[in-house]
Amino acid sequence: MVTLFVFLKYCKCSHGHLSLHGRINMRTATNWSDDVESITVRRTESSDAREISELIGPATEAVFGRVNVIYLLEKANLAVTVTNSKNEVLAHAAFLDHPSSDIIDPADWEPWFRKHFSSDKCTPLNTLFLHLFVAQSDFSLGSAKEIVRVEDHDDLTHILSEQTKVCCASYGPYFLAELIEAQDDDLHAAVCEKDGAAVGFISLSSDVNLKLLNECFDLGPFNGLYKARPVDPPQPEEHEEPVPETIEPETPEESGTKSDQEPEEEVTEKIKEATTTSDQEPEEEDPEPAPEPVQDDVNAFCIQLFFIDKKCEMRSVDFLPYIFTLFPARDFCVISVPKVGPEFPLLQAFFHVTPRGTSTLPHELYVCHRSGLLKPFEVRAAVSSDRLAVEALVMELSLRESMLEEMDMFCHARQNKDGTPMHVLVAQVLEQVVGIVIIKNEEDIEYIRAHYNIENFHYARHFLKEALRLGRKTCLYCRIYPPRHAQSASADSLVCALSCMVPVRPRRQIICPLEELGVNAPSTQVTDEQAPYALNHINRKLTMEPKVTVNIRIVVVGASDTAISFLEVFAFCPHLRFNNLTLISSRGLPEHCSRDEMCFLTSSHSYNDRDHAQLSLRSWVHVIVGKMTAINRAGKYVLVSGDRKVPYDHLILCTGQQYQVPCLGESSARPGQRHAGPVPSNLFTLNDHEDCSRARRWLQENFVDLEGDAVVYGDSIDAYACVETLLRMGVRGSRIHLVHPPAGPSGPARPCFAHPAVERAVGEALRGIGVRVHRHCLLARVNGGRDLEPLSSVSFATDSQPVT
Repeated sequence: MVTLFVFLKYCKCSHGHLSLHGRINMRTATNWSDDVESITVRRTESSDAREISELIGPATEAVFGRVNVIYLLEKANLAVTVTNSKNEVLAHAAFLDHPSSDIIDPADWEPWFRKHFSSDKCTPLNTLFLHLFVAQSDFSLGSAKEIVRVEDHDDLTHILSEQTKVCCASYGPYFLAELIEAQDDDLHAAVCEKDGAAVGFISLSSDVNLKLLNECFDLGPFNGLYKARPVDPPQPEEHEEPVPETIEPETPEESGTKSDQEPEEEVTEKIKEATTTSDQEPEEEDPEPAPEPVQDDVNAFCIQLFFIDKKCEMRSVDFLPYIFTLFPARDFCVISVPKVGPEFPLLQAFFHVTPRGTSTLPHELYVCHRSGLLKPFEVRAAVSSDRLAVEALVMELSLRESMLEEMDMFCHARQNKDGTPMHVLVAQVLEQVVGIVIIKNEEDIEYIRAHYNIENFHYARHFLKEALRLGRKTCLYCRIYPPRHAQSASADSLVCALSCMVPVRPRRQIICPLEELGVNAPSTQVTDEQAPYALNHINRKLTMEPKVTVNIRIVVVGASDTAISFLEVFAFCPHLRFNNLTLISSRGLPEHCSRDEMCFLTSSHSYNDRDHAQLSLRSWVHVIVGKMTAINRAGKYVLVSGDRKVPYDHLILCTGQQYQVPCLGESSARPGQRHAGPVPSNLFTLNDHEDCSRARRWLQENFVDLEGDAVVYGDSIDAYACVETLLRMGVRGSRIHLVHPPAGPSGPARPCFAHPAVERAVGEALRGIGVRVHRHCLLARVNGGRDLEPLSSVSFATDSQPVT
């Protein structure tokens, strides 16, 4: 138990956050013989198990008991190893979010801990337990440093000289002194002090350009950063005042993680009473766009400037309680940071705001609500008395009825209607319910193992640590069904969870001849067809391994197979989170493509409708429906559908193969010249499922049961697929003309079929069913040169006789 108390003291100093990104290279370490050696602190790997076991001695067993190292590494929330330059293990520590299961139930350790130890500050939110510590006897560990505290301090002579140079280059050599001298009710500055020396600085302003921020970011969940207005009482007449623009913040400090989300509005009253900041109770958010407010309606202040010594950056969050006391009437703190560069530790208490597709600001916006600073965050099992609070919490979600029904079943029987064991947990702040999670035992684990690469994520990142502990689970899976599916959940109910989870890539399936295999065939749990869904994963390892956030704007134009593959790689990167992936496509993501609609075109076999459902790129990619019309490389933006600007840092053009309407004029038209006028209603250019669907509907309504000929113009495999589809729809072969254009100007075109024998066989089959094939034909004229609507005749020029 001595080791337990040592770690709890360290955990208290770390403000409840413990993170390790990859490897941290430390300069030197000194053993008892005064030998200096370079060491590295990194996350423990499974290959370290043997060396860790060799370091376990009688003294270790006396404290921790007999330890199965491999099992511990598999289940530990955080495992850290110190190695030397030869990659030899010098020390190891493994932490879990509960005491040893031999002592107490992992899901119920808090009452036991309070009974035996006098520490009210240790909660599941900020506590880990040391389950194993071993080290070579030649090395010792230094003690933890003091807690850094925030004070309003004027002595800035020793603050981060290298970062000050960057700021001086932007604002002049005396900008810090000017910021301090300019302090008033709307402008404040504070420093972070350690051992009597200032190690960090922050500048704050109440002037926030909310009009600009609402134009560029989706601030609807935060009521536009305005104070909520009462609905019933009439509002007095107010005169609008211009809202001055805020200074764009400089953030020379880098590194980072994620933040909490804003709790429900109804909790705000108790929050304010607890923090003694305001007595005004906010009302529900107005669903309509808020009118231009007066200054008193603004509910946010901004961080203009922030920097801190690298050695103290993990204490950046300690600024927040103090700065909120400087603006007691405002609930939100906002900061904008450059898109290029990683997040830094201060942002772990902030929520990333989704930018609008047309935002031209080169910054990302982060928001923090004062209620996010409250420590009493409790997760517990739901009880019947929570129903009204949960009902109010989920009232806007599409699956609210099923969620409430499952909560009722849990409260009465602890299982659902199928008899599957389940857990319903609620998050609570100041006795108010602010979140809910429903966990069920996974009954289709064999299907998931067979269809998704779940073994790739034994060492990934974190989500719902308390749900795992209280539910006594080692991992959780979240299914995302396509929008049209009955079990599709509202995006609002999943956005927070998905940002913490790891998407699991689907497996390519082997098509098995089940009848031939007989008893050797795979289990029906694997082969039975299920509705496709995207799978997201979390396990204990992930709870302490945050992703690295990438905010650069990556814009992909076109929804071709190459574009989808490109986005898939970024979305399924297990250790990176890309916040600004954008797809520009005239049809959006190619989802909901039925086989009948796509039969006009050959399949690349890269992605089908099921593949798109299993990827669920819509969960990670912002889709803009439209056509790119221009690229401004100097301004780094593209124009979509005329005048809509979409800025980018990296532009990827993946439009894929596109068929174009040839020139419908005279034969004097240049080869390859495209038609620029209106397209006749009975002329179809087939490039995607929307084009194919429109053509199929028109043919069924206006052509199949009537008379007249169909002309298919092209010399690709898609032309033959189109002919086959017409035949399958019931069009007689004698009504179909397959017209091949001549070879290109650069030489003979590549044959459609790779083998002459195949081409001869296809030609004979077409002639056998009456399809007429015309070769080396150049489109010369339509409708005899008269009006193009509708097409009634087409003429082609050939080397011999014209074809009409």
